[in-house]
Amino acid sequence: MSCSDCSLSYIFREGYIDFENYLTNVWPVDHPRAISKKTIMKHIQHLRKMITLAYHLTVTLVLAMWIL
Repeated sequence: MSCSDCSLSYIFREGYIDFENYLTNVWPVDHPRAISKKTIMKHIQHLRKMITLAYHLTVTLVLAMWIL
């Protein structure tokens, strides 16, 4: 699939899955155990909040520039 065929929701969904797979397979250097599923979900929630905030700030900036 080329990038012109990808929807934004597909990219975000694949990004979340890749991020979850990365966190599942990573072993922290200074920690005796792997990351738990609860911690992985908390990291994904934080990532979703940051992406949502960035989206809303971008939309607000575009609207402000359009009004001016």
